[in-house]
Amino acid sequence: MQASLRMRPDRLVLGEVRRPREAETLFEALQTGHSVYSTMHANSARQRVRRLTEAPFSIPGIEVESIDVVLTQFRDRRTNRRRTFEIAEIELGNQNGSVALNTLYRWRVREDDWLKVSSSGRVAEELNLHTGMTQKEIDADLLERVSVLDYLQQHNWSSMEQVGSIMKAYYANKDELLR
Repeated sequence: MQASLRMRPDRLVLGEVRRPREAETLFEALQTGHSVYSTMHANSARQRVRRLTEAPFSIPGIEVESIDVVLTQFRDRRTNRRRTFEIAEIELGNQNGSVALNTLYRWRVREDDWLKVSSSGRVAEELNLHTGMTQKEIDADLLERVSVLDYLQQHNWSSMEQVGSIMKAYYANKDELLR
């Protein structure tokens, strides 16, 4: 991790967190202020937080708050497809030291659709802090991104190369790509 931090990366990708030492590495990376992506087995965001804060990990709640968003996936046993089941954000500053979650979206299996459970508080605040975007601008930006994802889906573009080329084009010249 020290060698990768010297390269000043925008993002760090860590492997799966299964043991206390791996969790320690995850939180060291998070404390550097970098975006960090990692995986951990759990059936829900709440279970994941419980695993981190209880033995054998025993990560203090104040450190767990350095995680912004928790995404939980599962395999639909009927269709054998992997689905994102839940998206939650970790709320900041709980008085009693426990970790609070704000579930944003939950997958409705029967409808094969998303249910918006609540609005973002923390992520929207941090986007505003670091980009100056208002909630209205964040919502418009998300709609643009949805249109790009819809395009990819309609044209059945799912390979890493296809998605990567669209992402590169989006960040290089978003207006041209959207046209």
